[in-house]
Amino acid sequence: MRRLLVRSPTGATDPRPLAPRARVRRGAALLVIAASLAFAPVASADGAADKARAKAIAASGVADYEAGRYEQALARMREADALFDAPHHDVYAARALKQLGRWVEAREAYRAAIDAKEDRPGFEDARALALEELAQLERALPSVIVRTRGATLARVTVDGRAVTPNAEGRVSVDPGSHMIAVETTDGRRDEQGVDVAARGEARVTFDLPSVGGALEEKGESPSYLVPIVAFGVGGAGLAVGLVTGVASLARVDDLATACPAQECPPALQGDIDSANTLANVSNVGFAIGAVGVAVGLVSWLVIDAESGPSSAARALQPHPGGGAWRTTF
Repeated sequence: MRRLLVRSPTGATDPRPLAPRARVRRGAALLVIAASLAFAPVASADGAADKARAKAIAASGVADYEAGRYEQALARMREADALFDAPHHDVYAARALKQLGRWVEAREAYRAAIDAKEDRPGFEDARALALEELAQLERALPSVIVRTRGATLARVTVDGRAVTPNAEGRVSVDPGSHMIAVETTDGRRDEQGVDVAARGEARVTFDLPSVGGALEEKGESPSYLVPIVAFGVGGAGLAVGLVTGVASLARVDDLATACPAQECPPALQGDIDSANTLANVSNVGFAIGAVGVAVGLVSWLVIDAESGPSSAARALQPHPGGGAWRTTF
């Protein structure tokens, strides 16, 4: 049997094979829709009117689908199904969605046909079609595997739509370009763009820092204010200690010259007191300087340890549709 592939307006390939008798089968499906609606039980005159309207709308939807007007076909099938629930409406809605490149939605429409109540008109035939076409679709449905390092995920979105990855982080997507965004449990966010073809698989990994790297993730730098102030105070103390120490030693040398027998006259008592005061100030200055330098050094080492072995490298990385600041570690 010759197999043809139908290319959708989005460039995606319809994986469903078309046999030479495809038009006959489609015509038969249309007849099944009409027959199922015709023989469905009706509870009231209003129900009969809705059934008749649904039949006419569904027939128009099939005609739109055959003519390649997939948006109109989808809208008509949904309108018909809102009036009268029939699984064949879901089958044709799924086919239209597939041709529009909206494969994930098409999968859900097929599942709706499969899960329809067994008492619905045309259930067995619609279910058989849905099972066959869904199996073909799922073999071609692309996916993205989302991985993170250094954080716990709270939310994943594909093109702004929240999704739930499976245990290995896999998310089914339509063929084409997508923006994958993640949010962590502590409120941080990152995103990456991917391109994936039919039957393809893409992997995206987000490097998100743990607790120690939260400041870098937000674009801030660790604060070195404490060590800077401590070094400043320490330096000032050492300077005072040095200056007053030199002055004190000069006074002591003068007194040693004036008092060769280490006995000074009462007239020099003021010089003696001044030398002692300068010596005390020098000692206090050196003590403050030593403490300041020690505090500055310790606090600097602590900040470096908390920041990790290497600093965050920030770069402007291109994203589909523009640039965005990204953080890598």
